[in-house]
Amino acid sequence: MTPEQFLSILGTAARLKTTLRHCYTTADRRESVADHSWRISLMAMLLSGEREFETLDMNRVIRMCLIHDLGEAFTGDIPTFLKTEQAETVEANLFDQWIAFFPEKQRDEWRSLLTEMNRLETPEARTYKALDKLEAVISHNESDISTWLPLEYDLQLTYGHENVMFSPYLTSFKSAIDEVTLEKIQSEQTKKKKENSMLEIGNKAPEFTLPDQNGNMVKLSNFHGQKVVLYFYSKDMTSGCTKQACSFAELQPEFEACGAVIIGISKDTSESHQRFISKKILPCTWDFFEDQSALNS
Repeated sequence: MTPEQFLSILGTAARLKTTLRHCYTTADRRESVADHSWRISLMAMLLSGEREFETLDMNRVIRMCLIHDLGEAFTGDIPTFLKTEQAETVEANLFDQWIAFFPEKQRDEWRSLLTEMNRLETPEARTYKALDKLEAVISHNESDISTWLPLEYDLQLTYGHENVMFSPYLTSFKSAIDEVTLEKIQSEQTKKKKENSMLEIGNKAPEFTLPDQNGNMVKLSNFHGQKVVLYFYSKDMTSGCTKQACSFAELQPEFEACGAVIIGISKDTSESHQRFISKKILPCTWDFFEDQSALNS
């Protein structure tokens, strides 16, 4: 291979650095095909130390990982749920036309690798294909879920499932990835549920019963007919929450003139509230409630 041929091949391969995939990275940028190819190669290298893969030619697996998506340097990346058989054929033909001009030794090796990868008959080829699928799922889990398409909520759990079944280790690995997927989806569902249940102007405040700073159980409905200034804060004695409480204290005469009562709620205990009131010289008529449930209402 001449230096000129070497540079030409590298120049074409470099297109993968700017060929974008559907997935986003944690840094809120589109993932490149080069990003994907690099990490599945790293995954293969790491697996070489596992007993299950000791008999595999992991160097060959890594080589498969490095070249598997180079056809996308000519066609761009097409998400799996949009890629047609015709698109796959076009990509394969362009790839083969490119390597036809390689020096014989490199051309023969790449064609041998591609044939093995397409047939998926060897453990090396099956390992490469499983890692290809798994890395895509991992990357989607790392991206903001707002970038997911609706169909990907199910696809995240099914994609690559059949490809790992030959390997106990990769099957277990897929299960661990699925746990992350389910946690991410559950977190998003909880967030949406909370957003949908948030109070809006004009809504009636939900009833709650909580212990005040003296340990007495008080209902919100006890203040029926009065104006209530209800605010939440994170913790007694902290600088930000102290400033907040002191600001309310300074304005308390004005609130009282309007017939309003002030109620502060945090997760601290009644005893903590008493110390907070005492040390910060807050009005003794001011109610501080203890509980988590009202914070979630």
